Amino acid sequence: MNKVAVKKQNKNIDKQKVLEKLTGARIALLLKQPFFGNMATRMQLQEADWCPTAATDGRNFYYNPEFIDSLTPKQTEFLIGHEVLHIVFDHFLRQDMREKQPWNLSADYAVNQVLVDENIGEMPQGDNKGLLDRKYKGWNAEKIYEDVMKDKSKQDQQTIDMHIDFENGKATVRDQNGNKVQVELPKLSKEEVKKI
Repeated sequence: MNKVAVKKQNKNIDKQKVLEKLTGARIALLLKQPFFGNMATRMQLQEADWCPTAATDGRNFYYNPEFIDSLTPKQTEFLIGHEVLHIVFDHFLRQDMREKQPWNLSADYAVNQVLVDENIGEMPQGDNKGLLDRKYKGWNAEKIYEDVMKDKSKQDQQTIDMHIDFENGKATVRDQNGNKVQVELPKLSKEEVKKI
């Protein structure tokens, strides 16, 4: 299927069914993994056309309906668990003076390993697959970051979700052609970030 056909097909998405898939994934997490489900139900679901996949600011679960529609229910559980762990591990505030992209990759490696170990859903495959390297089992994002910084080939990988740059209200994402583009996002003050 070519990109034009995919784009045309995606315009006919039933947004109510996408919302039901997200709600169902949160309920499944509540039943199978109460910690993850409890955290997931605290996030407000927010449709976001500016987001190519999903993102969180600690309060909201931003999602692109086309991306969610492309996932299975189990992959949706994994994605929600992914965002939950970014909040739990406080990845927003732990970046410190580290370079943004390698930090985001490191945070994703850490989160995805926990999700796989805890059997949370199924990691998406294909273009938007999650990052996983078994050698990072038990490592925190800071330790993974040190390793990622030594391997330039890892530093330009794509994350499963979008990581928000709170201070600048921007994020770098890839468009349909694989080109990096800047996206304007909701901007939060330092006080709002600390409150979250």
